[in-house]
Amino acid sequence: MLPPTSILQKYPRSKGLFLGAVIVFAWSFVAFGSAGQNYLIATMHKNEAVSFWEVLRWPAIFWYAWALLTPLVLLLARRFPLNQAPRWRNAAWLTLGCLGVFSLHIAVQVATMFLPVYRHLHETFAEMVQYHFAISIHLNLAVCVALVAVWHAGDYYHKFRQREVRAAQLESQLATAQVQALKMQIQPHFLFNTLHAIATLMYRDVRAADRMLSQLSDLLRTSIDRTHEQQVTLSEEVEFVEQYLRIEQARFEDRLTVDVAIAPDVEDLMVPSFVLQPFVENAIKHGLAPRSGPGHVAIRAWADGGQLRLQVQDDGPGINGTGVFSKGVGLANTRARLDYLYGDAYRLHLRDAKPGLLVDLSLPVDERHRLVPLAPAVV
Repeated sequence: MLPPTSILQKYPRSKGLFLGAVIVFAWSFVAFGSAGQNYLIATMHKNEAVSFWEVLRWPAIFWYAWALLTPLVLLLARRFPLNQAPRWRNAAWLTLGCLGVFSLHIAVQVATMFLPVYRHLHETFAEMVQYHFAISIHLNLAVCVALVAVWHAGDYYHKFRQREVRAAQLESQLATAQVQALKMQIQPHFLFNTLHAIATLMYRDVRAADRMLSQLSDLLRTSIDRTHEQQVTLSEEVEFVEQYLRIEQARFEDRLTVDVAIAPDVEDLMVPSFVLQPFVENAIKHGLAPRSGPGHVAIRAWADGGQLRLQVQDDGPGINGTGVFSKGVGLANTRARLDYLYGDAYRLHLRDAKPGLLVDLSLPVDERHRLVPLAPAVV
């Protein structure tokens, strides 16, 4: 369901009807309030019974005349705003316009005096005009000033809200651009590392290097297709990581074994693109590459209450043994992306395990195990 403000923006006619209803309600409140006051005064100072509808008659004419003239005053305030240049010229035209509206209101009062119920109150037309001008000049002046002030207050609030929305949009666009830039830094980082591995392998095993180049072309195609995607399903992210791992397995041959365990109920959850690859790359770089023996990398994902748990673990020397894991470009940019996307709602921990290093990432999901929508935080 659209909020009231959206409905008014989408349907201008509804906006006009809404404004008209507000004007009628406001002046009805004033008319009945004035009549109620007059009724109490009349009942306290007169012996005969007084009809409320008789007391209401004149306030209704007076204030409903203002209900008819209110749109004209608001139109004048909009056409000649006092908060925009040229202010003095606008003030002069607005004053002349309000005097014209004031004259129209006097004309309504004078025309009402020709009704049979009021015809006996004035002897001459000049006396009639003079009387109504004298009794209503101060009240009508106050009403004009109040209506102009109400329009300026509404205009100020509208522009304030526009500035807030615009600032939020700009901040969101900036955050999105920053996230995109961080992601684009991750892509060439691991691609250059892969090319370096292929160049090293070229001197030892040409066929293996050729297979790695073919696999790298598939990886590049997937990477280009996902350039503008901030989020993908977990199954797509794991498939991309497996493409990368096939290249690394061609490089390390039997030395590298991989264990992927993804719970079926989380495969369709959306995750930030390239969120797992930096963890896997660092696990191989710092957990396997420095050693001459075999290594193992495990990737796990499951739902844990209101969190999606993602873990990458190697069997290398651990963070204390390498001392460089947390300084990589991939991990630093991944942390920054997660900060922009989730604020304080995610958790990323690196700790020594037995054996190796464990990267434990928790992303927020709702009670139905659907991913909380990705959106840069807006202050």
